[in-house]
Amino acid sequence: MRWNDLYIDASGVRLGRSEDVWQAVAEGRYDADECKVDDLVSVSVVDDLSQADLAVEAARRALSRSTAAHDDFMLVAHVTSFGFQGMDHWAPAAYIQSRTVGGRAPAMNLQQASNGGIGTLDLVAAYVAAGGPSSAALITPSDKYQLPMYDRYRSDKRAPRGDGATAVVLKRGSGVAKLLSTAVICDTTHEGAYRGTSPWAAAAGEHGWPVSLRRRFKEYLSSSGVEVADTARAGAAGQ
Repeated sequence: MRWNDLYIDASGVRLGRSEDVWQAVAEGRYDADECKVDDLVSVSVVDDLSQADLAVEAARRALSRSTAAHDDFMLVAHVTSFGFQGMDHWAPAAYIQSRTVGGRAPAMNLQQASNGGIGTLDLVAAYVAAGGPSSAALITPSDKYQLPMYDRYRSDKRAPRGDGATAVVLKRGSGVAKLLSTAVICDTTHEGAYRGTSPWAAAAGEHGWPVSLRRRFKEYLSSSGVEVADTARAGAAGQ
């Protein structure tokens, strides 16, 4: 999608402490061989804030740099990867809005795993482009990966997860960077890779914590006839 008169007006970030990955190895939380292959120095770990509060802090930093007035914000979009945001059955987007831009604009939660940030930018851009000449929106991706639900070093392979939040103010008129285009595609060929073969659960955690994406991927490979190389080629092709 090509865009006209859309700008990144400001951004902000809130990370946690840097945890040395070799310290995690020494404590038995991270496989040493995998650590060598992954070749990371550290990951961000947040101990003291909820996912929503991380988003609030990142948003406040972005807003302190923004030229948009609070009345210009016509949408607040909060983005999650795996969904849990510190409490079951609530709307973190409204919480974030009340502590940042306020007002009566729609506040929406969006969830699309690793594509959440760019996918949301694509959707929000259309919303802002349809508004008036000073329209703006706040986008706040935020996640934490913590036990018992998720093991940042063992739930998935080749992807140790870090905690943190970012925020972007998207607006019309002017900004520090002009948004020229976005490109979001979908190929459902390997949709089952993170679903596996387990039956649907009636409640979160019914299949046990922490989540094991490794097990699900192995189930998918054994039941579908797909080879690891097939998924690697699809990923390299942007699918």
